[in-house]
Amino acid sequence: MRIFCSVFYMAMIAILLNGCFFANIFDFGPKIDLGKNKWKISSFVLGDVKYEPKGYEEIPNMRFDTKELKLYGNTGCNAFFATYTWLNDQKIEMRNSGLTRKMCASEDAMKFEQKLMEEFDGDFEVTEEKDDLILKREDLQITLTPLDENEAQTQKTSQ
Repeated sequence: MRIFCSVFYMAMIAILLNGCFFANIFDFGPKIDLGKNKWKISSFVLGDVKYEPKGYEEIPNMRFDTKELKLYGNTGCNAFFATYTWLNDQKIEMRNSGLTRKMCASEDAMKFEQKLMEEFDGDFEVTEEKDDLILKREDLQITLTPLDENEAQTQKTSQ
């Protein structure tokens, strides 16, 4: 019986000291729910140049898988992916990004995705402005707006 109690107490201490359990009790996690929407990439600003998608094969978009800490999206032509981790309650680190490599119908679409993906890995400050989500670092700012599924379907059927 004494051995059982000792094992039980050690197991309880291990559970209580587990980082996930501790973080959930005191809520040190992110304040922004990235997974609440599928996001349209409205624009991004790199340095002094603003890139806006217009007339692409698909609406540039992304969605955050908050359980697996992964990101999936489409640049308007090619699919992309990345992993992310929360550094604090308003900063994420993007890593291991990748992109499919098919030829796009427009040169503008290829330029848009090339510039976006060249700068995608790194730390981003995440802020909310009304319904929009802003990912910002150094000289890159990505503006995301909630993607209206009707808008996405209209885009696909009009092609």
